[in-house]
Amino acid sequence: MKRYNSTIKQKRCKCSGSCDKYPTMGYKGYYIKHFPGELEEKESDKYPKSKLKSDYIKMADIAFGNWIKKRDLDSQGNVNCVCCFRTFNKKDKDVSGSYIVQCLHFVPRGVYSLRYSEINCHAGCSTCNLDMHLEPNGLAYKRFRAFLVNSVGEEEVDKMELEKRNINKITEAQLKKIIEKYKK
Repeated sequence: MKRYNSTIKQKRCKCSGSCDKYPTMGYKGYYIKHFPGELEEKESDKYPKSKLKSDYIKMADIAFGNWIKKRDLDSQGNVNCVCCFRTFNKKDKDVSGSYIVQCLHFVPRGVYSLRYSEINCHAGCSTCNLDMHLEPNGLAYKRFRAFLVNSVGEEEVDKMELEKRNINKITEAQLKKIIEKYKK
């Protein structure tokens, strides 16, 4: 059986004389699954990494979010939302069973240089957090911006807004430091 319209004879896999597979490019005349040596499982492949970068990001988000909520609590365990000015207890839940008090980010979390900034984040309600996500220049955003201007000043808020445009990354080492700092 011919595989291609060519006069060049296609060789079969070198693994045995009876193999009906054709060689895979880059595997020295062997079919990919029959290649000796290198394709056998390596020790590092048998045991996957214990933590991925995404795992560290989740851990850092939880530790930082909990720290922000504790920072903004009053003595009775209540939080005043910085956007809608309503008061919620840290144990309050909505209809779906999720906690109402969340960590609000003025500059979105995708900007890693400000994701774990104490100035950029404040405790607030889940409704305002969703409003800021769905309407980036809506009422909740404007109220949060006004709150930040009153607390840190117009220049600092402008710097944070400009930071959105910069490309930034975060390393596992930085994430580990953040986790250690905010878990205490």
